[in-house]
Amino acid sequence: MKRLVVCCDGTWQELSSTYPSNVVKISQAVKALGSHGVLQIVFYDEGIGTEDSL
Repeated sequence: MKRLVVCCDGTWQELSSTYPSNVVKISQAVKALGSHGVLQIVFYDEGIGTEDSL
């Protein structure tokens, strides 16, 4: 058994921002092993508008 944690950030928010969003903080706070030794896999998705579209 494992837990999948999906963290989707808001518009223009990204992992490398000077001031991390609450979504970034949550994604970084989740431990790899949860209670009772359950594996927890975290996926962080940057917000729309953070990549060049050209």
